[in-house]
Amino acid sequence: MEEAVEFAKKHLGINNFNLGDDVEMANWVNEGLVQISNRFKGKAQMPKNVIFDEKYFAKNSDALAYHCAKNETIAINKAAFDGVYDKLNEFIKEGKIAAEKIRNNEPFTNLDLARSLLNKEVKYIDANHFAFKPLPYLDADLQASIVAKVDKFKQDPKMFSRFEVENIIMQIQDLAASGKRLFGEPLDIIKKIAEKNPDFFKTHCKELSHYENLPKKKQITACLKIMDELGDETGNLITVQGSHRGVSKFGVLWHEMGHLLHDMNTSVKDKLWGRLSGKAKKTFLADAEKLKTAGKISWYAEENPREFVAETFQALCAGRKLPDDVMKMYEYYKGPMLPNM
Repeated sequence: MEEAVEFAKKHLGINNFNLGDDVEMANWVNEGLVQISNRFKGKAQMPKNVIFDEKYFAKNSDALAYHCAKNETIAINKAAFDGVYDKLNEFIKEGKIAAEKIRNNEPFTNLDLARSLLNKEVKYIDANHFAFKPLPYLDADLQASIVAKVDKFKQDPKMFSRFEVENIIMQIQDLAASGKRLFGEPLDIIKKIAEKNPDFFKTHCKELSHYENLPKKKQITACLKIMDELGDETGNLITVQGSHRGVSKFGVLWHEMGHLLHDMNTSVKDKLWGRLSGKAKKTFLADAEKLKTAGKISWYAEENPREFVAETFQALCAGRKLPDDVMKMYEYYKGPMLPNM
């Protein structure tokens, strides 16, 4: 721990690095901040304080971390990270109940749908390849990632650090967002299929105006039917891509650093009357194009401009190549700009 504290002070310029005796946590923070520093070519602003704040998190137990621009602080919720093993085990347990609900045609949520995946049977072909029956329509690549990790977790939880387990939980939430998109935005999915597969759509489907005039339930039914037919035509499994938050074990840290750097580099005017004000949030939520752009980053980026910035910063730290419209909106909301973007 002494070495971790010395490293944080000497190489990252952190004045108060106090994470008790949790060496694993200290190394996780240092490694995650070094990666940010590298992306900024050594010129990144770093927090002055990295701490546990037991008093705050006793009242806000669900939060994994918080930032405070006023005193340049990142605070970590040790109890929440310590509890991620129990949380994932609970998800696995609830997955059996969720799968039973779905089999019995009982009402279920998108999170139920995602958790029902956690008890899928996995058959290993060799050390690096496995087979399982994916849930229909939902992000297939994301399902494969979750299934592989959860199967190994059930065999030996100690193979995973707390931060890797939290990453799995985030991926499960991402998969739930895939279901939310499928059942919440079926018309958007139909339009994208029409755009990417014009010949198929012309031959197998009706005019877009037909689907636009359908009520939501019938749009969902039509969307599933079109996805099935396209799959039969191409020989591929057609699924709805999820909005990925769980791209790195450093996701929580990078997200909070995105908030911290954003807050440190925006004015009071921005926050009270400008692009980050309450009025601007309402405008953001009412703008379908902005929400669509934010959705390219993650489902959480659609919450408000601040979360969009923090989620985009996290994606940039993970090395994701982002579309031009995302970067344009990120710049508009004054997100911290990385030199090598």
